[in-house]
Amino acid sequence: REGSTSEYKNNLYQFVNAGYLNINYKPSELWDILVGGRVENNINITRYKPISVGINDPFVNLTKNQYYVLPSLTVKRVLNEKSNIRFAASKTITRPILIEYMPITYINPDNENIFGNKNLTNSENYNLDLKYEVFPSSKEMFAVNLFAKKIDKAIERSYIASGNSNGQTITFFNAKTANLAGIELEG
Repeated sequence: REGSTSEYKNNLYQFVNAGYLNINYKPSELWDILVGGRVENNINITRYKPISVGINDPFVNLTKNQYYVLPSLTVKRVLNEKSNIRFAASKTITRPILIEYMPITYINPDNENIFGNKNLTNSENYNLDLKYEVFPSSKEMFAVNLFAKKIDKAIERSYIASGNSNGQTITFFNAKTANLAGIELEG
């Protein structure tokens, strides 16, 4: 006799088809401009069985078919023989992972219950970078990078009340927005 719940039967089909185009324009020896874009189609079919149905009951299907246009721009200016300055701007996507959006309960090794949120959506990220590079010799490099990101529909970990042993379950939500900024040093 099978003792498992119906939740152990799940399937995920994810197809990401994309095309991109980049144009590298060099108006002079001092400037290097790269303009590009990516068009992406994301088809996601998640098939799952909630705990409330039997093992032989049909799957519940979640289907998402999304298109994204993701532009990018990078500009490099040579300042002298040993230094450059770079600017980059782009739009990218962050997809939730399976454990974040499949609406079934997982129990992790720390005995925490995790329940995915089927309404979770992809985050859209707007990225800016300004980088100064110095080359003291042909084998050395030092760089300072200032960066900023604005993330629409950022994916956040949260808690909901539950009837399990610790009284709460981890789940995930889309926040309205998130902003990040920082400095990177490289040498």
